[in-house]
Amino acid sequence: MSRSLDALVSIGFRRAGCWSETGGVLSCNLEVMAEVTRVLYAFVSCDEVLYIGRSMTALKRRMYGYESPKAGQPTNLRNNAGIVALLRAGSSVEILALIDDARLQYARFDLSLAAGLEDSLIRHFRPPWNGAKSKQAPSLQMEAAQVPAGIVKLSAPTTPTSHSGWPEKFKAELEDALGTAECAGLAYLELTSGELHRRVGGYPGPKHNMVSCCNVMRRHIGPSDQVLQEPPQGNGASLRIRYALPRSRGFV
Repeated sequence: MSRSLDALVSIGFRRAGCWSETGGVLSCNLEVMAEVTRVLYAFVSCDEVLYIGRSMTALKRRMYGYESPKAGQPTNLRNNAGIVALLRAGSSVEILALIDDARLQYARFDLSLAAGLEDSLIRHFRPPWNGAKSKQAPSLQMEAAQVPAGIVKLSAPTTPTSHSGWPEKFKAELEDALGTAECAGLAYLELTSGELHRRVGGYPGPKHNMVSCCNVMRRHIGPSDQVLQEPPQGNGASLRIRYALPRSRGFV
């Protein structure tokens, strides 16, 4: 399946900037759209779509999470490592973006083009840094000489192979999402169990563990958080929780 740069450009993505590394410090160089909110973005190297993400805050704030990832933020850490490995191997890494400026409604309810398009694009392109249906970004422990000039050979998927590994995966991904939203200065993060499980991988699919996902999300509920929707059967993809930020307000 094609992962070419042309395919993204054909649906409205355009170059927003690129990544660089100087003195061991990763920098995001945004030429346009730095202050744009409600945006889909992609990391592309050698015409290969490596990662697709969505930001509801300013694009430059979301990129800061990749520049300076913190412990407990596996997505930021993984992508930071992958970008740095490619740059050290002599490959460029571009940032493409698509502004969600469509005003769509169903009945009286607003629809997010970015939210709907993100899942569809990930299914189509299968970017290797997007969750367990793809493959992991390369590790910084890899020597630069081992990385080819193009796209590196990536390791196998990391979907938990037993139920004992699911809670840790969900917890790490949820805390990563909360940390990223807090760094971006958001007042809250609204998340469904379906979204969280997709980020970890294994859903939809016959070996999902939605019960574990919902349990982890509920265990993180604090006094200022809100359960906006409960699944009809107790545990399901429609569990929706609004987590207050910063977490000192919403999580004990």
